[in-house]
Amino acid sequence: MVLARFVPLQGQIKPYNGMKTMKINLLAAFSFVIALLAAPLTGQAQQAELGQIAAAIKAGNAKALAAYFDTNLEITILTQEGSYSSAQAEAVVKNFFTKNVPSDFQIIHKGDSGGNSKYAIGKLQTANGTFRTYIYVKQKGTEQLIQQLRFERE
Repeated sequence: MVLARFVPLQGQIKPYNGMKTMKINLLAAFSFVIALLAAPLTGQAQQAELGQIAAAIKAGNAKALAAYFDTNLEITILTQEGSYSSAQAEAVVKNFFTKNVPSDFQIIHKGDSGGNSKYAIGKLQTANGTFRTYIYVKQKGTEQLIQQLRFERE
């Protein structure tokens, strides 16, 4: 009978780095959980911004609405359309709200336009009639900023 000889594998066995491996696994799991939790929050933030934009329109508050204007944007009010700086756009919208004081505003449809862009279509009720409102926003940094705003008679 042949007996196998036991030969120690000195130098070939690496010491167990259990704590280091556990820390790496724990860090990876923590990062994954944070990513999962943050994904819905970006959608909620975008929904909140559309809600705040809608609230500003409903209140007829051009200053609050202007907080969501990009540095330049396109505005169409009835047949008047143009590209304005945010300050000019605020004045144009303020003039519109002065002549057409809002009594109610509801978003009736919203969706994605691709490329971090969203749109909303709403109905603005005023003493002078109802206006279909189009809002086009695009992600700039951490904010959704209005690129286009249109008020058309319904």
